[in-house]
Amino acid sequence: MESKELKIKTRLILTTNTVTAALLGVLGAQILHEACHGIAAVLVGAEWQAFNLFAVLWAWPGASSEIGTLIVEGSPALLNILTGILAVFLFERAMKQKRAMPTLFWMYFAGYSMFMGFGYLFVDPLFYQPGGEQVGDWRKVIDMLGGSWGLRIPILLVGVGGILWGFFWLARSALRFAADATDKVERLRVSLPLLLVPYLVINVLFTVLSFWHPLGADGVFVVVFQYWFGYIGFFWGFFLAAYWLDVNKPLSDPVTLPNHPQPVWWIASGLTLLLAVVILLPTIWFTQIL
Repeated sequence: MESKELKIKTRLILTTNTVTAALLGVLGAQILHEACHGIAAVLVGAEWQAFNLFAVLWAWPGASSEIGTLIVEGSPALLNILTGILAVFLFERAMKQKRAMPTLFWMYFAGYSMFMGFGYLFVDPLFYQPGGEQVGDWRKVIDMLGGSWGLRIPILLVGVGGILWGFFWLARSALRFAADATDKVERLRVSLPLLLVPYLVINVLFTVLSFWHPLGADGVFVVVFQYWFGYIGFFWGFFLAAYWLDVNKPLSDPVTLPNHPQPVWWIASGLTLLLAVVILLPTIWFTQIL
């Protein structure tokens, strides 16, 4: 009985560690994306009026600039892609150093960043409707550039390619925590707390947080769609890692999953979530300060 209880406790601690790293990763990607809108607006001479966890309000104080608008709307997704690619290299570095929690953080940050960035390039060209109100960063970019399929198809293909690459990268990265990636039992033991559980926990949390989206029901729909479908690479990555990938030999130099409490990471995750909920979710209004 004690052995079973110890096993359950160890599993719970391990899952807490992975969810903690995933929460930091997704909050980092989400906050960076919205902050990029505001910073880009300031850099092109516009006014950054409000900063919310899910949206940014900005406006031109005088005459608008088409190029400036393109930069403000288009740059966050590109920044997500670039920081996601950078995180892939930082993941490899942490992996070589056998630092479990930093390795997990960079894996999640890379996954969420790339799925967010490439997701905009896939979804917005696909669902763009000429003449209507454009809800979505790259729908606005596409609309400003004419909205033709000659423009939309290349952007869409880049998005699809990046998302599919992310599916397989994420699955193979998770398997690098397996002692023997050829063992199906070990693969399931590792991929469940690394991919499927964080996917479900994060999505439920952000679904609840979306009820306070400044755009109301439309904002809730956007967040629910983004998190449950935009990040579905974590869901399919679980099945790839646990069952579908063909692994003929154990992967070299696996990193052992952290099954001991990580209080520093737990505190950092809790404080970041507190910042998001208490300060960013109600919205910071810069115009009131100025």
